Order: sequence, then C-alpha cells, then structure tokens
Amino acid sequence: MKKNILAALIAVTAVAGCASNSSSSSSAPQDNGVPSWIHKPLSSKGVAVASCVEYSGSYNADYNYAEMEGRTRLMRSFESRVSNLQKTLKSQSRQEAGVVNTAQFEDAAKNVVNGKLKSAFIEDSALVSIFGKDQVCLLMTMPSQETKEIFNELTEESQNISPDDRDAMYQEFLAERAEADLDSTLKATN
Repeated sequence: MKKNILAALIAVTAVAGCASNSSSSSSAPQDNGVPSWIHKPLSSKGVAVASCVEYSGSYNADYNYAEMEGRTRLMRSFESRVSNLQKTLKSQSRQEAGVVNTAQFEDAAKNVVNGKLKSAFIEDSALVSIFGKDQVCLLMTMPSQETKEIFNELTEESQNISPDDRDAMYQEFLAERAEADLDSTLKATN
C-alpha cells in the first residue's frame, strides 16, 4: 500500500512537472482543448500553480491527489520565493553591517507560509487528455492578499528598507524569476 502511494506521488510529481512546464518545444502536444493555465499557470487572483494526476476512474480520489500536489507545488514555489528574498535581505544586511540568521529566517518563513497555505484555493479544474492519457488538473491559487501578508511578515524585522526598496523586493518576490529558480531546482532533482 505504501509503495502504491509512493509510486502515485512520484507519478503525480512527474506529470505535474510536465504539465506546468512553460517552455515550448517541438515535442509539446497540440492544444487539443487543454486549458492554457495547465501549461502556464497564471491568475489575476494571486500566485498560481497547476497540478495534474492521471485519471484512475475515481474522480474524487484523483481530485484530492491533485489538490495535495497543488498545495505541495505552491509550498515549493513559496520556498523558492523566500530563498530569493532571503538572499536579498542578506545582501542588504551586509551593507548595513547587520546579520540575517538563516536558520531562524527559514523556520519563520515555513511557519508563515504554512499558516497562509490554508487560504489557497482551487480556482479552476479540468479533466483533459495529455499525451493520450486522461488527467485531472487543478489550478491552485494563493490569494494576493495572503501573498502580500507573507512578504510583510518576512520583512517586518528589516526596518532599514526604504519604501522604494520594499516595493522592488515585493515585485521580485512575485516575479517569474522565483518560478524559474523553482523549475531549475525541480529539474536538478529529477
């Protein structure tokens, strides 16, 4: 049973990685009715990720697996964003002769993100065929307000940040660079 669940999680991760890959290549499938958010998860409502699991015949079970995978991908997305923010804060604190305690920052970040992850919601769902296999796909979104609160809580102790720098840091926190770093991390682990 545990091996089946582990195998399913590995398969889900592989499929979700393929489904959310934003680069196009000659081997990419044609649209065939697949919503664009599966290939490029974007939302005006906040930070979004797509997750897909192979349809097993039990839509509810597959939907729950896709939701779990979506929350995991969202958490990883925020881990990447927090890592980039930490580098920026560390660089700035060196200039100000301060020190950022990496372990404390990471622990605080995990607590903040975990607390806000409960606010994530399923914005869209679809049952689609990808490479000839039915997939249950979800668009999981972290609302913009919670994303801003995560950023504010992580930077509130850095009192020497000018408003302009804070705005620039927030835009970088939201930027696709964090997504690109996450994609390269995922590729390196596969």
